[in-house]
Amino acid sequence: MCDARIKLHHLLYISTAAKLMQIDDLTSLLAQSRARNEILSISGMLLYKDQSFIQLLEGDEVAVHTVFQSIRADSRHYRVRVLFDERCERRTFNGWSMGFANLDDDARGTEGFNRFFQDATTIDALVSRADKVVDLMRYFRANS
Repeated sequence: MCDARIKLHHLLYISTAAKLMQIDDLTSLLAQSRARNEILSISGMLLYKDQSFIQLLEGDEVAVHTVFQSIRADSRHYRVRVLFDERCERRTFNGWSMGFANLDDDARGTEGFNRFFQDATTIDALVSRADKVVDLMRYFRANS
């Protein structure tokens, strides 16, 4: 359980990368994020797929909002959309300064390939079912 003096908060957002991220780009981004998050006691999970990010941040409310403001201003992505921003009872990713899953699998051009995160209908569905996105992130944590 968390310290009662801390207003534990979580924020989930999606965004579009300004360019297709290579492994080196993602590694650099993760190193920066993990160092910052460690200092601020932020935990969370980042998913990347086909030029799209979904990230959950959790920790002290002020720290989460401070980090999110710097994320929102980051030129490496745009079309930042908050799925939820609310208090929570406990951390989902305690001990992870930033979990990560790169879901790109070089499937472009394969029959059935879907630019899932680029579709406006999908984005609207994610907003209405943000709890399912968190379930997906929990799955990655449990199986990593």
